[in-house]
Amino acid sequence: MKLIRVLVAAAASLALILPLGAVADASSKRLPQREIVNARLDKVHGKEVYTLKVRNYSHKRVIMQRKICKACPYRTYVVKRTNTNGVAKFVLPYPKAKGKLWWRPYLPATPAYRATVGPTAVTCLNVTCTV
Repeated sequence: MKLIRVLVAAAASLALILPLGAVADASSKRLPQREIVNARLDKVHGKEVYTLKVRNYSHKRVIMQRKICKACPYRTYVVKRTNTNGVAKFVLPYPKAKGKLWWRPYLPATPAYRATVGPTAVTCLNVTCTV
């Protein structure tokens, strides 16, 4: 009798928990990402400038993330806001010693959109910098 009560309670709790988790996962997968129209890395006056344009994203936050080695995780480097046209510019430093730095823009999630990660850029000291 006690075993039946335990099984019924477990089944009832699973019935309550599983549909909620399934609905939350399905709804997050249906959310669209922000549309990055243009992203490029240019050399301006000897400095690397990463320019990013996002459609319908004026005066919103863009997080530039950096990692210092290929196996390291990305970390927040700087947070900026886009202008009225949805453009954000970041001046990216070169590594202090030999090596590479990997950069990517990150647009945080909102109720209407998923988090969006932009294309990766690489800066390095030597001229032959490959990804």
